[in-house]
Amino acid sequence: MKVPNKAILFIFLILTALLCSGQTPLKIKVIADYADIRSKPAVDAQVLDVAVKGEIYAVADKSGPWYKIKLSADESGQVSYGYLHESMAAPAETVEGQKAAAETPIKPEPVSPPKVEQPPVPPQPLQKPEVRPRNFFAGTFLKFGFGEGRWIASIGNDFGIKSNFALGFELQPFYKDYSEQNLTVLEMNIFANAKVGYRYSFFSLFGGGGIGPNLYYANAEVEGESETRLDTRFAYHFLAGAALSVHAVALIFEFQAILLSDPLVDPDPWTYFFLFGIRF
Repeated sequence: MKVPNKAILFIFLILTALLCSGQTPLKIKVIADYADIRSKPAVDAQVLDVAVKGEIYAVADKSGPWYKIKLSADESGQVSYGYLHESMAAPAETVEGQKAAAETPIKPEPVSPPKVEQPPVPPQPLQKPEVRPRNFFAGTFLKFGFGEGRWIASIGNDFGIKSNFALGFELQPFYKDYSEQNLTVLEMNIFANAKVGYRYSFFSLFGGGGIGPNLYYANAEVEGESETRLDTRFAYHFLAGAALSVHAVALIFEFQAILLSDPLVDPDPWTYFFLFGIRF
């Protein structure tokens, strides 16, 4: 049975129309007010650009519901691509056909110069927070010393106000046993200090002084009976020293002269101590 040529031609036209209807459109037009153009066909991919309603893009391919569109070319002519979801756009031919009956012919939009893609900026290293130089006085200190037959301990803290000035406090308990007199003496100086100094590299010189109360306790055995004396006096001290800094720790060498304001003694006695210790 011979098929007429007209029937063959009719079937061929129908098949061609069906194939063309399923092809990816050559151009699409954005129908949403704003549409994200992403680097990959995924809703969580990086946003490369934002298209506005009415913009037309050339389609290179289609991946599922995503159009792969041409964006721009760099100076060497290399074209970059992005992905636009089909819910945000429609084939340009369909959109223009729907408006053709109600609108005058649309003038071709002026071709904007291609966007010059900036070279990728290399990741910048994380900027460390600015660290101000540590005041070389600031920190807690622990010192021990000896002078005029007595051992003395000293503990306290300095608070840096400026790089070469500090305020702080210092506690100085010291003990002496006068065994030949059956007398035990325990004292505590509590000083509020001010210090100034100069630092060069890891070596520093400093000086200063302070004032505060002296708490006095004495216990004596007199003819088999125990006598105790409690008293509070006023004390001054002056100091000078040097420190060797090793990272956050400093070795301290210090001289102190301490004056006690004792109403029972005239003139007021001075005592002198040499101390060494650490600050951290």
